[in-house]
Amino acid sequence: MNIRNRDARHVTALLLSTALCGGFPGIAGAQTAGDPTNPQTWKTPEYLAQWGLETIHAADAYAKGVDGSGVLVGVVDSGVTPGIRELIGQVAGGHDYVTGSPVAVDPIGHGTGVASIIAGNRDGIGMHGVAPGAKIVNARIFDSDGFLALDDAIIGQAWSGLLDQGVRIINNSWGDENPITDSTVAEIERDIPNQLAASRAAVDRGALMIFGNGNEYRDQPSVEAGLPYLFPELERGWLAVTAVGPGYIPDYANRCGIAMNWCLAAPGGGDWEFDEEHPEDPILVAAPDGAAMPWSTARPSPCRMWRERPRWSRRCFPT
Repeated sequence: MNIRNRDARHVTALLLSTALCGGFPGIAGAQTAGDPTNPQTWKTPEYLAQWGLETIHAADAYAKGVDGSGVLVGVVDSGVTPGIRELIGQVAGGHDYVTGSPVAVDPIGHGTGVASIIAGNRDGIGMHGVAPGAKIVNARIFDSDGFLALDDAIIGQAWSGLLDQGVRIINNSWGDENPITDSTVAEIERDIPNQLAASRAAVDRGALMIFGNGNEYRDQPSVEAGLPYLFPELERGWLAVTAVGPGYIPDYANRCGIAMNWCLAAPGGGDWEFDEEHPEDPILVAAPDGAAMPWSTARPSPCRMWRERPRWSRRCFPT
């Protein structure tokens, strides 16, 4: 089998719609005028700027007092920029596993965008996150060039560190570009033993591990998202996510396929960069400079150059 290197991809889907389903009390009440038990109160211009919020009926959850308050969400990514407006007060610590420092930085901007989708401030400006009452715990694993060895022990260290801090929802917006159906149990056990062991340990400790299905126009999810297909013991703690656009399924989004029993479809932006028919499809995220900018999981990775390297040797992280 001609096995290629896998490049990572970001998933800007509103992954943490799951955080709104736990019945957590409390409301992030900034910029709320009117009856807080009425969903219409929550449909501010800031809310409506992010079309995905209305798609998942987030206002109905907010009106019931559910906005993620009391929830810690681990973002295992390129880091976060905590000082920007959308994330002020939203980052509850964490660790930079690249530098070994507790200081949060994000030289790429990807983790910052993901964090803002999850828990961006509801402050009446720009956009806000799905669960503005939640707090982000940072776990940086990608270097300044956006690379990571595929079986690097840093992944397990990050997951374990988050669990030690009480985090049980762990978002991983990266993954392997080939489908899980192209792999075997023996290959996984041989080639990514550290990641497999860390996956089992995280699930055993009660984590919900969230992975994007990938953006390769396929009928099956990526290796990470589909791992329970080969290792069923992981299914109880796994959530694969595919993207939908407003009213249609974008071509780029890998389907749930064999992951149908642990897969969620969530707003992730359409083909807006390449499809003139759908010009209003991007998800808004916070840029490192604090501005809101459009983002799409369909964006091509500048890291395709790494594809011909041996399988599992590197991850390539798009910007």
